[in-house]
Amino acid sequence: MEILETRYMVAPNTDGQVEGQLSLVDETEGSSAGSMSALIAPPPHTDERPPAIRSVRMRSFKSFPDCTVTLGAFNVLAGANNAGKSTLLQAIDLVFALLKIHAEGAGDRLALGRLVPPTVLPVATPQDLWFERRVRSGNDNIYCEVGLEFSDESRVMFGLRNLYGGINSRVREQTGMAGSRLTALLARPALWVPSATGVVRDEEYRTPARRAALISAGRHNEVVRNLLVELRKDRPEEFTYLQQLLEDRFGASIAAVSFNETLDQFVSTEYTRGAVSHDLYSAGSGFVQIVQLLSFILTRDAGIVLLDEPDAHLHSALQRTIGDLFSTLSVERGFQVVIATHSKEIINSVDPSNLVLIEPGATRVEVGSDAVTPMTVLQSLGDIDNVDAYALIRNRRCLFVEGPKDREIFSRFAATLRLRLFTGDDRIVTLAVGGSTRIEHIEQLDVIESLIGRKVASLEVRDRDGRTDEVRTVAIGDRERPLHILQRDCIESYLMDPAVIARVITTLSEQRGKAQTPSVDEIAGVIDQTCDEIRDVAIDRLTDRSMKDAFAQGDRNQTVTKSRPAMSEWVEARWSDLDSRLEVLPGKLLMSKVLPKIQQSYGVSFGTSKIAEAFTASDIPAELVQLLDQISELTAAEPDVVRPDDPEALAIGDPDLATGSTADSEES
Repeated sequence: MEILETRYMVAPNTDGQVEGQLSLVDETEGSSAGSMSALIAPPPHTDERPPAIRSVRMRSFKSFPDCTVTLGAFNVLAGANNAGKSTLLQAIDLVFALLKIHAEGAGDRLALGRLVPPTVLPVATPQDLWFERRVRSGNDNIYCEVGLEFSDESRVMFGLRNLYGGINSRVREQTGMAGSRLTALLARPALWVPSATGVVRDEEYRTPARRAALISAGRHNEVVRNLLVELRKDRPEEFTYLQQLLEDRFGASIAAVSFNETLDQFVSTEYTRGAVSHDLYSAGSGFVQIVQLLSFILTRDAGIVLLDEPDAHLHSALQRTIGDLFSTLSVERGFQVVIATHSKEIINSVDPSNLVLIEPGATRVEVGSDAVTPMTVLQSLGDIDNVDAYALIRNRRCLFVEGPKDREIFSRFAATLRLRLFTGDDRIVTLAVGGSTRIEHIEQLDVIESLIGRKVASLEVRDRDGRTDEVRTVAIGDRERPLHILQRDCIESYLMDPAVIARVITTLSEQRGKAQTPSVDEIAGVIDQTCDEIRDVAIDRLTDRSMKDAFAQGDRNQTVTKSRPAMSEWVEARWSDLDSRLEVLPGKLLMSKVLPKIQQSYGVSFGTSKIAEAFTASDIPAELVQLLDQISELTAAEPDVVRPDDPEALAIGDPDLATGSTADSEES
């Protein structure tokens, strides 16, 4: 018996509806074979970039009965196990596979119906694709639907049905899926980046077809060096970019990629760190994993990059690097990035506006919604993890800051200035130690120095927190270890740049299909208005601070009636320009009031991380540039205390060592 399928040649009319010419196609001879050939056919060529995904729709798809998820340019999917993070990636990947299967002609129009090869489905058993495995309701087949809406208002929705033992796909809805737009989506489809698993010791040269087959079979670790050969030979600009990323974050580079088609069987690849070169096989697993991910991405023309737990097997410091790395790729290479992860390091390191919290049963998930908050990170030297503790002992360089936000912004600005301070094996360890009155970290650092027998070069950066110029100068001079008190109130005060904030609003508006281009003067006006609103709060805060400082210096005659007029006068003298106001106004409070006003006026939501990300090197205030230069010059002194007899046996966290007890060592 022949199975005939009714098919349309699809094109949108002026109302965006599907219309076309009716025809009958022999499904057993045409569509199934055509679907397979479409999958392996090379993509069309075009210089046009595809639009970004604005939202993903899933209906009766795996764990989602009906859910819409909005996305931005850089997205980190967070949520519990089995919440649906990987399912969302699979839905995006499946839509692009179906676009390729349905494409007809020169890749500029869609066929209404196709049979779907089982290899395309992200399940072992087709029925598992349906929510609760329900493929029928009474006598009716249930559609399992996946669709995408793009930033240019185009959209497509596919419905899958289990018919006659096969999976049939239909275009259920579409707007604008034709012509150059469709060609661009086919030319640069979503790229699912495989998890990294190291490299083989000896890697044979593979033809492009064989490389593709091995990657499809999950054996991508067998072609890492081949990808580097392709990158260096066919995409030299991308190879240079790869080298730059590796140098900036690891202080290492690919030294040589060599293969002679006439003489060689294996591809040779060496990397260099410092003055020494080694074979790539000898590199640390974290470095190899980053090389594998980047080489895979940079050898392909992708518009959207999908990563499922790229942080797997990486220690915490490298997990933070992964988040920053792909955020950078999104900005510098124009990729839309979607990462599914369980890593607290990645989740804590990104701006809340980039987080997508996937929850079971949700019907709508917004990127950067109010429900998304970064997870709490370690805030004292006593809670330092073992990786950073080892790095501190080995490198003997340490930066103390008050909170996680300081650490994040210093890292971001250092990367913008191409200062490799906080990444790599020789990184400076940054510790968030709490408010300005805490000194336990200094005492702990003294203990660590006595244990390892070496001095640790350190710098402490503190918020100004309402200190007068005189008190600030005295506080800096009183500390035995180097201390820098910020000229402005706090680190958030340095982000209050009208030009940068206007740029963030414009960028986010464009990504969401809106035309919002606020002027610098408009944003400055919002900031000025907010400054006026909190002026009295600032004077009260300064008054309280000045009285505490006076009491600390033995002055018991200071009163509110004396102090407040002086502080009011001090504020008045600094009210002429924004830079001066930022020295006296509470920066965190100012930021917390400015951002909601911007959201209400321009319809975009973002946090301080997004602002810091938008700073160029020339935008970063001179004080912070000089401070980062000072941090880069931290060098530990030569040993000047007695080292323990057995340094290899040193155990971080040993209570006897922590209290300086020598009883056990003397007894032994």
